[in-house]
Amino acid sequence: MRFLIAVLVSVALPALAQRAENSGPPKDFAKGKGTGLVQLSPTDVNSMVNAEVSFQAESDPAGNNAKGVVHLRLPNRIEYQAVVTCLMVRSTSLNLPDGTVLPGRFIGLSADIVKRNDNIEGGTPLDGIRIVAVDSDRPELFTDRLRVFLEFDSRPEHQCQAGPAAEDFDGDISSYDE
Repeated sequence: MRFLIAVLVSVALPALAQRAENSGPPKDFAKGKGTGLVQLSPTDVNSMVNAEVSFQAESDPAGNNAKGVVHLRLPNRIEYQAVVTCLMVRSTSLNLPDGTVLPGRFIGLSADIVKRNDNIEGGTPLDGIRIVAVDSDRPELFTDRLRVFLEFDSRPEHQCQAGPAAEDFDGDISSYDE
């Protein structure tokens, strides 16, 4: 019996140590690519256009120490590249009209624009991109959703909120929340 316990311990402990070593600290992650709605004016909800958007970001579970990138291409070929300053991923339940409950995550992301080709000369208040999205684990029943906001005189870094987005997203979002 002692031999069996010794064998189990000698096999299990290295495996557990290896798993702990590879796991690292907990983090949130989100990425997506496709076509979604962009709200061009912060005060006019009717100022929407479809645009190509891609993002990839990670942060600690509190949304701090975020890193990643956002690319946005508007229909008139104006493009923005932004560096992620905050990412929030929150697990939630998505309730369908028929009563079905699906697992999913709300995503909030803020980024500072670092590269642009809109030819606007100095003084423009446009300086950030904010994304609100929903990642569904069952997109065949509940599509991923996303809305992009252009930020004018954006809020200080690390102030992003994860919440629902009402617009369907023609693309794919994947995320995890630790």
